[in-house]
Amino acid sequence: MPPGPLQWPILGSLPSLALFGSKDPLAYLKTLGDKYGGIFSVKLGDHFAIFISDYNIMKEALMKQGSCFSHRPSTALDRAIGYDEPGVVLANGRVWQVFRRFAMQSMRDFGVGKKSIERKIQIEASSLIQQLEKMDGKAHNPSPDTQVAVTNIICAIIFGERYEYGDAEFSQILDSMKDVAQSVEWFDLRNMFDIVDRLPYGKNVSANHKILGVIKRQIVEHRQTLDETEDRDILDLCLRRQAGSEEDAALFNAVVAFIGDLFIAGGETTATTLGWAYLYMAEHPDIQEKCFQEIYKVLGDRPPIMADRAKLPFVEATISEVQRIRTIAPLSVMHSTAQDATLRGYTIPKGTWVFPMLYAVSADEKQWKQPADFNPERFLDASGDYVKRESLVPFGVGPRMCAGEMLAKMELFIFFTVMLQNFRFSRSSSDQKIDLDPILGVTWSPKPQNIQLTRR
Repeated sequence: MPPGPLQWPILGSLPSLALFGSKDPLAYLKTLGDKYGGIFSVKLGDHFAIFISDYNIMKEALMKQGSCFSHRPSTALDRAIGYDEPGVVLANGRVWQVFRRFAMQSMRDFGVGKKSIERKIQIEASSLIQQLEKMDGKAHNPSPDTQVAVTNIICAIIFGERYEYGDAEFSQILDSMKDVAQSVEWFDLRNMFDIVDRLPYGKNVSANHKILGVIKRQIVEHRQTLDETEDRDILDLCLRRQAGSEEDAALFNAVVAFIGDLFIAGGETTATTLGWAYLYMAEHPDIQEKCFQEIYKVLGDRPPIMADRAKLPFVEATISEVQRIRTIAPLSVMHSTAQDATLRGYTIPKGTWVFPMLYAVSADEKQWKQPADFNPERFLDASGDYVKRESLVPFGVGPRMCAGEMLAKMELFIFFTVMLQNFRFSRSSSDQKIDLDPILGVTWSPKPQNIQLTRR
């Protein structure tokens, strides 16, 4: 195993993490990554784990040896959440391969990457503008309304319907999504010690149960109105495939889990990225103005389409810089080794937990000049054209990369562009300090705060 901090009997590395990382565990983990050359090991209670902070080592593990290092462990929290089968995020082996292909194909079938879903995003972006206009220039937090708009797109793909702003059930779903995203699974003692894994869980598990309840109700309603000749949405497609063969029926519970995964991963993460974008625009009015001028010159008042992306390199660079400086899933989703492996000369036993430190790659001075600075121009060449940087990894690395990447990129571009077309973001008062310190959970979320949105 790679070197790492002192390991104590029974407790493993937990005393070191508690002593040096209690205030900012991710900062401490990055310090360990720097100290041990980009890979180190810790013992989390009963479980051994490796953390990878160097991008080249991460590629070697998750891409060159992806079949070994892309396994998912079974943790106490995952079991408590309530899925009868793991979805596309937590499944392994052939079930995962078959289901991921189905997930990718079904999203393409229902418009992802095509003009049909592009139009849905435009409609939701327009509805979001109308909703925010109701504030009549008062300082407020635009993130909750943004989450409604983004999650409605997923609802349209999965359920064939959308919710109105202020809908009580939908508000509960969105609150539940946030509770799940802001939980810290990695350092939960029930995951680390088998002897306590049956202790009751908090609001993150009950929140996921609420989401599952809505999904199961939708399944019942879709079964009652299923048309064998036409698929209205992904859920129809799932139900018809379930009836198609024994194998597909066995995978249906994984489909239910996938829908839950898509709800949380797709809606929450994209809305959170946009929330960060609003704050960084308020904090950097010069960059915001440069984005607006580029948008106005190319588009005028017409809504953006994905074909405009290449014509708006500074806008694209700004979105990428938001994704870099505030990597939404800082430790990705936990991996584990499917069998014994060798990495950089170290023997990694089967079942070792693996944490890709995506946030550390985004803050690595070997990859980025002055990484603490918000600077979109790092994604532009001398001619002002957008340059894709390999070490920008907001969607993960290797076979487990986010299945919703294409949809997320469409949403981020259209929503961000439309918002800057219509509003100027600024501090709510001259003495306000924008708080850019994140809330640590499964995701890195911005702290709720009001900003000024002025109609252009």
